[in-house]
Amino acid sequence: AAMIRGYAQQYIGEIIKLLDKVPRQMLLLFKMNDCLRHIDHTLGSNANTLVIAGKYAVKAVYKSRCNQRTFINRLKDWFSYMFVMSRIRLFEAAEWWAYERRLLT
Repeated sequence: AAMIRGYAQQYIGEIIKLLDKVPRQMLLLFKMNDCLRHIDHTLGSNANTLVIAGKYAVKAVYKSRCNQRTFINRLKDWFSYMFVMSRIRLFEAAEWWAYERRLLT
């Protein structure tokens, strides 16, 4: 922890410049992920907060886009939404399988 603190102090100017370029929504996601990881750690949970946040983010984007588009574009958005959700679920299944495999060995 002391080493990380030392690096942070050494590079604080560069860190601030970099964070200044990051969109506010992305900073909010970073902070949310940090808070969720802390809560999970405190409660002893092993939930993957990035996956959970990803599901909510995909759903929010899908809902916001559907209200402003034609039927064909909404259909394309639905397929895109389902594709991303399928990839997230595939990742969850692979993660579960790897965990189960470690338990067996």
